[in-house]
Amino acid sequence: MTGLLRFVLAVLASPFRSKLRLEADRWFPAILKVLTIIRPETLVRWHRAGFRGYWRWKSRPRGGRPQIDTELRGLVRRMSVENPLWGAPTRQQSGLHVR
Repeated sequence: MTGLLRFVLAVLASPFRSKLRLEADRWFPAILKVLTIIRPETLVRWHRAGFRGYWRWKSRPRGGRPQIDTELRGLVRRMSVENPLWGAPTRQQSGLHVR
């Protein structure tokens, strides 16, 4: 009985609706029912879970070489300057000249 009453009211109200509204009702008849299922608390919970997942992904440990202290880097640089014969020969030491 309720369904019949809704149908009659919809038919009576249809001439006063815009054409776009009628098209939307034809293509998406149950969209309002779906929207009423989602409560604001549910939406906020999904939003917070999304941000937690994003920041967990953003702050994940990355692979690669660990950072070297600036003090140790300076020491290696100073030792290499003070001992030019250490390591692989450079172009100047090997006799190759850059043109």
